[in-house]
Amino acid sequence: MAAACMLVIVAVQSNHCSSGSECLSADEPQSLVSLLQTKLRSEHDKHHNKQETGLPRILHVCSRTKGDFDYETNWTTKNPGWSIDYLTDERIEDLFKRRFPTKALDMVAKAGVEKADIGRYLAIEAEGGVYVDNDVDALVPIDQWAKRFQHGNDIDVILGVEYIACSALARDGCKEWGAKPLQITQWTIAAKPNNPMMRHALDKIVEEAPRIADTERNILLRTGPGAFTSGVFSYLSGHGLKLPKMSDFNTGKGHLFQVQENGHVNKVLILPYRAFGFRSGDGRNLSSTPSDRLVQHMFAESWTRQKR
Repeated sequence: MAAACMLVIVAVQSNHCSSGSECLSADEPQSLVSLLQTKLRSEHDKHHNKQETGLPRILHVCSRTKGDFDYETNWTTKNPGWSIDYLTDERIEDLFKRRFPTKALDMVAKAGVEKADIGRYLAIEAEGGVYVDNDVDALVPIDQWAKRFQHGNDIDVILGVEYIACSALARDGCKEWGAKPLQITQWTIAAKPNNPMMRHALDKIVEEAPRIADTERNILLRTGPGAFTSGVFSYLSGHGLKLPKMSDFNTGKGHLFQVQENGHVNKVLILPYRAFGFRSGDGRNLSSTPSDRLVQHMFAESWTRQKR
């Protein structure tokens, strides 16, 4: 792109000089050349800004109605150029029909909160970007999330930790995924579109949810963070990856898992607890450095109270 534009500039200068008119001297204003150079810089900056994280600049928010998002101004101020996608019931139904044309959403998601769970996975898997609950506030611009924990910025999936089990913190590390020593938060998820990890987790949840008893107690296991964590672990363990020491997710900087997928390295970053999961007064010896918080979950929309 840059070389092509420079050739255009040279050609313009050459044609101008060969036309019989005077060539521009070194100290005369080269308006056309300057204009092309300015445009080139603008296009470069625009491209660089778009590709800074590789994430589509879409913020998906589960909402009963469009505009039901108290923290919208703060998110858009901290993340200029990002659009808001309201995941209403109608929007979720449409996403589900496109993704699973032979299935019915009400056979998978029985409770209203389960529909909200499925909606976030559908939107992130299909379109990428960032998902947040409508009671999550922005503390740090999205482009800085990985950088804050000393990871590269071109990450395919960014996840956080909701909690770490006491027994896991007491051990040096966890070798088996089945123990579920930690739970992945799903009130904040970031991913590039068509990501194989998100696809795996979504397919697993949609397949298994109807087999689990439809009770309020089981919502976490059917479609909620328990189900999502199981999907993430299943994907990573299926590619031969193991959990690092739990300290990586507590006092450490998180962990970057890399999976070779069809010639592409799928980078799945799980940030430490204090990034997304920090809660005032939370115990279990969890590190909760306030300056490392990226978002703040207000817990205003408790799933036990949510009606859609």
